[in-house]
Amino acid sequence: MMYPWLERPFKRLVERGRALPHGVLLTGPKGIGKLVLAREIARSLLCAAGENRAGCNECQGCHLFDAGNHPDYHFLTNEQTVETGDSALVAPGERYLVQADGRASDRAKPKRVIGVNQARALTEELRSTPHYAVGKVVVIYPADQLNVNAANALLKVLEEPTPKTHFLLVTGALYALPATIRSRCSHYRLPLPAENDALAWLQGKLSLDSKESKKLLDFANGSPLEACKLFEEEAWLTGSSLPADLAAILAGDTTPTAISKKWGHADVRMTIRWLQRQMVGAFRAGVGGNALETSRRVYDRLGRDRCLALYERTGTFLQWPPKAVDEVLFLESIILSLFEPGPARGKQG
Repeated sequence: MMYPWLERPFKRLVERGRALPHGVLLTGPKGIGKLVLAREIARSLLCAAGENRAGCNECQGCHLFDAGNHPDYHFLTNEQTVETGDSALVAPGERYLVQADGRASDRAKPKRVIGVNQARALTEELRSTPHYAVGKVVVIYPADQLNVNAANALLKVLEEPTPKTHFLLVTGALYALPATIRSRCSHYRLPLPAENDALAWLQGKLSLDSKESKKLLDFANGSPLEACKLFEEEAWLTGSSLPADLAAILAGDTTPTAISKKWGHADVRMTIRWLQRQMVGAFRAGVGGNALETSRRVYDRLGRDRCLALYERTGTFLQWPPKAVDEVLFLESIILSLFEPGPARGKQG
């Protein structure tokens, strides 16, 4: 199902039909449905009707695609995505995991990387002619999880693809892709959906009122699918209390241990993004801008220099790939910084 905020970019891309560049790199923020868009583009390209629109729903290609077994649709992903993602989207990825290493069932944690054996299995499949005349489509997600050897193995087919083959690479971390991969693709960046569109979808999906939907969407940095995920998990219960927790820290009514225990159950990256926004609000308060009372109290408690230091630390953290460091430990260090006494406003260099 296409999300309403993706309908315009979908139409723009599928109108090009099979004249679409052979390599397309779809990027954008987390939680906006990039993989859904890529899948629907693939479905359109594999439709026998060839009318530069969504699939016809009547040809054999559409029926096979919807059943999840179209032989000319190739989905390259990692173990973690197959095990935790929406099966309707990610089940075809099992094909290359099995061909690559047999999918060891005794592994403690599913692999996050897309390995070279998977890439080689894909390139071998691409040497054969398509089962149907319309061609082949390859979706790689998340493309930033290609390890170095896997990326290198794909360079040749990206630069000189077999006839009637399209590649759709999907990532939320463009910087993590090798320059050699980026240079072989046309880049299409998807923005966050308009707030009104995201709120309308959230309210219908979760049966929330407008105020609660706005709080949830703000906590998820405007990503509606991430907001939906957070709502369905315990993370939102913790996240919705973050403003009150920050007020308690500023008033001296809680302890680092209590906050660390509570915030440790939330989505760490979401919490760090939220704290970064609080530092931005504090700066506004410091220069006399329009700011919330909590932002003024943050500035008074921490001071300009420490607000700046926390903003820079959180920003650096958010540039790192997920799990690059012990995220809970990093969050605890930020929490300790919030409890340290700060200089009075106006007494800073």
